[in-house]
Amino acid sequence: MMAITRVFIVAAMQLVAAQAAYHIVATNNTAATTAATTTPAATTTAAATVNSNNTAATTAAAATTVTVVKVKVEVTVQGVDFTQLSADATLLTNFKTACATSFATSAGVPASDVSITVSAASVKVTAEITPASGTTAASLKTTMAAKTDVASSLTTTLTAVSGLAAVTTGTLSVAAPTYTTVSVVTVVSTGNATTTAAAGVATANDASPVKLAMGAMAATIASLFVVL
Repeated sequence: MMAITRVFIVAAMQLVAAQAAYHIVATNNTAATTAATTTPAATTTAAATVNSNNTAATTAAAATTVTVVKVKVEVTVQGVDFTQLSADATLLTNFKTACATSFATSAGVPASDVSITVSAASVKVTAEITPASGTTAASLKTTMAAKTDVASSLTTTLTAVSGLAAVTTGTLSVAAPTYTTVSVVTVVSTGNATTTAAAGVATANDASPVKLAMGAMAATIASLFVVL
């Protein structure tokens, strides 16, 4: 009986020690935080913290806004039925591509730097042109306004669009364009969202051996109670 009692006392003391060790691990898990920086942009930082489940928090992707001043060109394409044009997705795409190509040629920029929108009023075409590197929007606007063939070049380009004649009544023509500048604000992501493990912080797996030992000792004590 005395031997069993001694075993019981030793097991109880080990259980208390294991509980203390587990408490220390759990405390470290919930209290520790670490700072993580996002390197794609030198001026942007984000903090990674540890939540109650001992998992590292996800850092949000950094974002910034960029303002680009563009040249806005507006023309009216007369003779084309907007409703019929917009009802044919392929024809509308070809129409807008032709407009972008024509304006890009007049502006001396790639067609990818020209965005086109269309609306009703026969067909009102609005182009926003990003100036080439080293050129300002004001300078490009002056250059294009001095050209006398912008409308005629667009007319020639559109006339060659396959299928456009089917939605055109009379003669296709392009009115004189108007030029303004417009500031376009876009949001640019400067980094990808990442999940960063907190440095020096024990995870839930670190506490597993302690928890297993506690379970084994608890089982031993329970069996002793049965014996006693």
